[in-house]
Amino acid sequence: MTMDSRSTVLLVHSDESALVHWRRVLADGREIMCATSLAQAKQQLKNADDHPKAIVCRGRVTDGDGMAFLANLHKRHPKIQCILIAKDGEEKSFRGAIGRDHIFRCLGEAGNDGELLRAVEYATLEYDILDTMESVEAAKKDLERQLNHWAHRSQRVVDFFNRFLRQTTLFLARLLVLLLAAVGIGVAVVTAGFFLLYIAKMVFGINIFAHAHLEDFVRLLFPDF
Repeated sequence: MTMDSRSTVLLVHSDESALVHWRRVLADGREIMCATSLAQAKQQLKNADDHPKAIVCRGRVTDGDGMAFLANLHKRHPKIQCILIAKDGEEKSFRGAIGRDHIFRCLGEAGNDGELLRAVEYATLEYDILDTMESVEAAKKDLERQLNHWAHRSQRVVDFFNRFLRQTTLFLARLLVLLLAAVGIGVAVVTAGFFLLYIAKMVFGINIFAHAHLEDFVRLLFPDF
C-alpha cells in the first residue's frame, strides 16, 4: 500500500501553457508529472517508480484519443483515478464514460480551477480508499492462510500426542504384565528352593536351616511337612 504524504498526479495536454496552468493549480502538496502527448504519458508511466494516484487528461490529444488511453490504462491499473477534460461542447459525449467506471470525473475545459482542484482531491482520496481496501483484503487472505497453516500444524501435534499416548499406554501395560510375570516366577522359584532345602533336611538329615526362623517360614508355607 502506498500512503505517501504527497500524491502524484499526471497531467496530459497538448498545450504546454495549459499544463503550466494546471501545475500551478494542483502543485500544492503534490508531485506533478506533465506530458504533452499520449506517447510521452505512457513513457512516464513506464519509468515512474510509483504510479500516479490520478491522471488529468484532455479528451483529444495531438497523437490520439484521450478517452481510449484512459480506458486502456484503467484495465491495467484500476486504482488510478482518471479525470477527463472535455472540449467545450463535448462534455455530454464523454460523460457516459463515467458510468463505465474508467472515468472518475469529466470536466469541461472552461471549468474553474476550484472544480479541477476538488476533482483531483477526491480522486486521490478514492485511490487511497481502494489501496487500503486492497491491503486489508491481502492481509485478510494472509491471516486466513496463517490460521489454516497453524490449524493444520496443531492437528498434527494433537495426532502425534494421541499416537504417543496410545503407544505409551500399551508399553506400560505390557511392562506391567512382564513385571507381574517376573514377580510370580520369582516367588515360585524361591518357594520351590525353600521346599527343596526342607526336603533335603528331612531326607538326608542335613541341617541346612541354620536359623529357626527359616524353618518356621517353610513350615508356614507347607504346614503338612
